[in-house]
Amino acid sequence: MNWFGGSVAGTHEKKTLLQGGHQDIIEIVSQLRRTRGEEQWRVIEENFNVAEFVNYFAIKPARFRLDGFFNNYFTYHDINGSKKWEIYPWDRDKTWASMIGSRGRLFTDMP
Repeated sequence: MNWFGGSVAGTHEKKTLLQGGHQDIIEIVSQLRRTRGEEQWRVIEENFNVAEFVNYFAIKPARFRLDGFFNNYFTYHDINGSKKWEIYPWDRDKTWASMIGSRGRLFTDMP
């Protein structure tokens, strides 16, 4: 997921199945936008590794991860196994640091 791009396909740079398009991510985003409440929760449970996503977004603030709440991760659609979407972090350069300056500033003394 990139912070730039302007569309679902534009913000999701493909790293696997490069010859294919973005139809799977476009469709799941469309399903999420069309649904609400219990129906939306069913879409989420059926299509996402919920525990993995919850853990990823829950721990992010605790680690002072200020760079990239809505980017700097890979989404992966396991089309051959679980059929669910998964999330993988990347670009950890600002973990435990502020966004001040190009070098960052640590919030805590690390052992």
